[in-house]
Amino acid sequence: MGARARESRADYDGAGAAHRTADGAARADRTRTLSASVFNRGLTLFGFSPRVSVHHERRATNAQALGYERLSGELGAVRQF
Repeated sequence: MGARARESRADYDGAGAAHRTADGAARADRTRTLSASVFNRGLTLFGFSPRVSVHHERRATNAQALGYERLSGELGAVRQF
């Protein structure tokens, strides 16, 4: 079992439309990511064990329509050495 958390910030100083909000302020983003994964060593097929992961990501921004929230999952295999 494993877990990971990450937070990142991005400040934009450019003059173009991608770097400014609708009212002309500098764009600023904050992204938070949480991930968790679990695998079962007791269940092994050809030396591989199944792993399930879940990821949640949220971007908060002062730029209109560029913030988002995303939930995703993975099913994979892990080989123990």
